[in-house]
Amino acid sequence: MKKLIAVITVLSFAFAANAQIVRSSSTSVGKANVAGYSRVFATYSPAKVSVEGVSLNLNSIQLGYLRGIPVATVPVYFETGGIVEYGFSGNDFSGLRLHIPLNLAYVLSLGDGLSLSPYAGLHLTGNVIAKSGNEDMFSSEGVNRFQLGFQAGIGFSYSSLYLGVGYLGDILSFTNSSYFNSKIGGLTLTLGLNF
Repeated sequence: MKKLIAVITVLSFAFAANAQIVRSSSTSVGKANVAGYSRVFATYSPAKVSVEGVSLNLNSIQLGYLRGIPVATVPVYFETGGIVEYGFSGNDFSGLRLHIPLNLAYVLSLGDGLSLSPYAGLHLTGNVIAKSGNEDMFSSEGVNRFQLGFQAGIGFSYSSLYLGVGYLGDILSFTNSSYFNSKIGGLTLTLGLNF
């Protein structure tokens, strides 16, 4: 697992370093151009936690920053950044997670500052806090601090405004004990600002 995270991290830095030498052009995508774009955003996710075949509702709110770095002369961008997520399920569960997204996005300009951008990729997740009631879940054996997940979706930009819908899910389980296995996944609704 640690080797996989190290390889993905090295590849993300290699993509970023390679993207710095891409020539610029006059192509613009909303507020973005081939020099890249930045985005701050807030996301709401009414997710489901699957525990041994039983689904539990889990709401989460994410705040984040994303940087789109061009990787080719066509409008393909490598997106990375940082996301802080707070998840909760009534009084039953609360948690704080940090994500590093590693996406590829294709930005299709529709003219007049409008664009569509489908994206897909992986995310590295660090579970910082996880409580079930008043119990710290990390005191139990088999609860993972680090996870690997995926996301895919589509965004719509008009000038600086960004609206997106997608799906976010875990590849590696939050827990890996023999009697309890859980993965988190759900729809994401995002409102952001491109600059």
